Amino acid sequence: MRVTLLGKGSNGVVSIFTGDDDLPFSDPLSHLDRIKFHSSLAYPKVIRTETKNQVFDAYATSLMGTFTKTYDLFAHGRPGQPWVLASATIGGNKVAFAGSLPVQMGFSGSTQTQWARWVTIGADATHVRAFEYVVKNNNTSMPAITIPITVWVTDELL
Repeated sequence: MRVTLLGKGSNGVVSIFTGDDDLPFSDPLSHLDRIKFHSSLAYPKVIRTETKNQVFDAYATSLMGTFTKTYDLFAHGRPGQPWVLASATIGGNKVAFAGSLPVQMGFSGSTQTQWARWVTIGADATHVRAFEYVVKNNNTSMPAITIPITVWVTDELL
């Protein structure tokens, strides 16, 4: 399939699209399935990037149950609730926050267990926050950990 980059200096429009005709250039909304980029369409913009080494608390081996905690990462300064994107570095690998992310497995002695610490990133009207969800039994250790989290704040308000 042909990919076309077309621009017109007379109106400042630029478009990248697929197909054998120029219809997506002149009428992008009727051909969204073929548009890769069009300068007339609004795209979310990242307006701020923050990286924070977030410390998540330890849970004593004697504790059993479900635990939740919210951590304020930073004040975003937007006039509403922004759409945010995030990634974390887990074991040296960058991983996207696409929903909840398992960031730590529990241990019983030196054996890894099925219990885990999960984290989700989001924003409210004032802060970007990390929400932690931990489920563990009373034989599982869950030490404190520090996780580098990168957040991209967009101009899109929810």
